[in-house]
Amino acid sequence: MAQTLVVYIGRDNVEGYDLLVDGELVTINTITAAHFMFSNHSIDTASDPTLIELTEDETRVEITPGQITGLRAGTYRGRLTCYDAVATDGIAWQDFNVQVLPWAVPSEGTPSGSPSSSPSAS
Repeated sequence: MAQTLVVYIGRDNVEGYDLLVDGELVTINTITAAHFMFSNHSIDTASDPTLIELTEDETRVEITPGQITGLRAGTYRGRLTCYDAVATDGIAWQDFNVQVLPWAVPSEGTPSGSPSSSPSAS
């Protein structure tokens, strides 16, 4: 079953995913790279280390998708592919339902609980 990844346009929210095989974390330091794609966006650990990275022990992927250039609100299908020394063509790791949303920031002097500070429902 696909997980849902909520992306807020222009925000720095980090989404982390433990890399599991049969319910157990992958062996430490075996994953060499990761690639995440949805819609027409594609990021990988080699080219986009500020947007997607492996933790130091390479058992977890952390994605900061809100900073991807050209995001548009909508619902998309996403895929995470991981690589190791043997699987150089990649392992289909995880499917995602990707929901991209705007995130309104309250203007100065607007109480954070006021209706004008919540994201629009368009």
